[in-house]
Amino acid sequence: MRDYAHSCGVGWMANHPDLLRLGPGAIETLARTRFRQETYRSLREAGFEARDALGIARFAERTGQDANRVGQDIANSIRIFASGDPNQERLWREMLRNYYTNPEDAGAREQLTTALRTQRERGTPEQQEHARRMEEIVRLAEQERLRAEQERLRQEQERQRQEHERAQAEAQRVARERAEREARERAAEEERNLLGAVQPAVVIRGAPDGAPPAATTPPQRAAQAQAAPGGA
Repeated sequence: MRDYAHSCGVGWMANHPDLLRLGPGAIETLARTRFRQETYRSLREAGFEARDALGIARFAERTGQDANRVGQDIANSIRIFASGDPNQERLWREMLRNYYTNPEDAGAREQLTTALRTQRERGTPEQQEHARRMEEIVRLAEQERLRAEQERLRQEQERQRQEHERAQAEAQRVARERAEREARERAAEEERNLLGAVQPAVVIRGAPDGAPPAATTPPQRAAQAQAAPGGA
């Protein structure tokens, strides 16, 4: 993993076995988001773990934000909002983790935005300023979430439209083939009826035993007359 981290351009990860243990996928994510060692150290000092750094990088990538800015702001949130209270530090880490792990979770989003609003309205000037920075992160993430949802709905509508068109085309094909088949059957039936109507009836008149059948047409009568005794 150390060599792979160097090959991906994040050689600093070679000095952090806890990050390397997350595997090649984590190395690739941190490389894509250009995650810096300074950001990782800030998160560790704020009590976060290696998996948190990966989660923050994924969050930033998914919401189109700078991973280092997001990481630094999250790390600073623990110091600024908790004011050195270990219980508050734990609560803020848990609240932030629940959000950036799954920003689509309405409950986690509401819990964080409520806490940030409280800091912005009632906190110290530093807390108010930082709350606004964090609210911007949430706003951008929500904006991206809505955009992705709209795109998903658009794709779903397009899929349904294509399915409807395919169903219509199939129904038209079946109806066309049925009409063509019925037309062929009608034409065949009409042809059979026509042939039956124009075919002449053959009538063979009775003749004495051993005598040829009586002639029924002028040529036949002429031929028989010539063949008869004393015929011309």
